[in-house]
Amino acid sequence: METRGLIQVRQGKRPVVNGLDATMPGDFFHASEDGLRAMQETIDTMTAKSKARADDPIGFNDAEFHQRLAAASGNRLMRLLVEALKDPLRASRIASRQGRFACGLDDTGPITAHQEILDKVAAKDPEGAARAMELHLEEALEDLLAARRSSGAAGAEGGGTT
Repeated sequence: METRGLIQVRQGKRPVVNGLDATMPGDFFHASEDGLRAMQETIDTMTAKSKARADDPIGFNDAEFHQRLAAASGNRLMRLLVEALKDPLRASRIASRQGRFACGLDDTGPITAHQEILDKVAAKDPEGAARAMELHLEEALEDLLAARRSSGAAGAEGGGTT
């Protein structure tokens, strides 16, 4: 805690808690260089898989990025929550990608969104990272709604029952 600037320790005296400034919590809770590098590698892998396997309905799985981001947050509960949601997030990603393709879009948007999140984390900008994540989730929701509309239209054209 002393090396983080949270307390002062002097020989023969009790430790003294320092006042916090705006940079201290950000420094304490942001990702390490290894964590940032791991997240960038995940984005690079997503990009490569997207280009190499554009016709794959599953495409890349961004769950690893979210797991690494949660781990980098230092928040154990967040890490456990993301891990517990791994399978539903995978199913959501598949549907989201189908929705993007139904609208004539590709994987560029989600890949760019992940990069923006990482850039904000690397810049130690928690508010910016939160906003970038919010935009990413809004885009994913739009993609899921497009997938739902697309599957509904396909079911109606195929003479599905109600």
